[in-house]
Amino acid sequence: MNAEKFFTYLPWLRLPEEAIQQKMLDEDFSRSQISDTTPVKRQQPLPLNDAPREIQALYCDHDLSSICMLWTIFLAKPRKVAEGWHFATMAEARIVLVPSGRIEAYNNHPITDLHGDSEFLDKLAESMDAYLNALTCATMLGKHFIPGYADEPGVQSKLEALAQLCTNLAGGKDYEDFWSSVLGLP
Repeated sequence: MNAEKFFTYLPWLRLPEEAIQQKMLDEDFSRSQISDTTPVKRQQPLPLNDAPREIQALYCDHDLSSICMLWTIFLAKPRKVAEGWHFATMAEARIVLVPSGRIEAYNNHPITDLHGDSEFLDKLAESMDAYLNALTCATMLGKHFIPGYADEPGVQSKLEALAQLCTNLAGGKDYEDFWSSVLGLP
């Protein structure tokens, strides 16, 4: 999924107005979900001439800091780090597009013995397109079709199927551990 398609899918992550009314959620919820899925258009394009094209496509015209998907918060603007291009965070992890094109997670806190290098945590997807595809799918299906947690009756088997789908979208078996853990599977 390229950046353009990613932006068109974001509104589909919102619960429909009918569902909000049925669940008796207030207007604040409605406003919150709109802001969590709407990138802010930049007044001036962000100069990212030395960034990979995937980062340029996502960030040149948009501030993504309002986007929050599956515990992942996108940055307002990407930044160059030792491992590649840091573009999102997740708990204590930096999500990075590395020079090979793969998406990886690194500990947010440098290991002092390694002179500022960060600890590698996991590989998330084979490319930015694969990562955005898996993240969008997991968020959409989790929100609309599989609400709940793995320890609730009937939910674990659905989450296992979703984790397998996201693993495939991310690029295969190498990414299974991440997608299973992020979806709350044991």
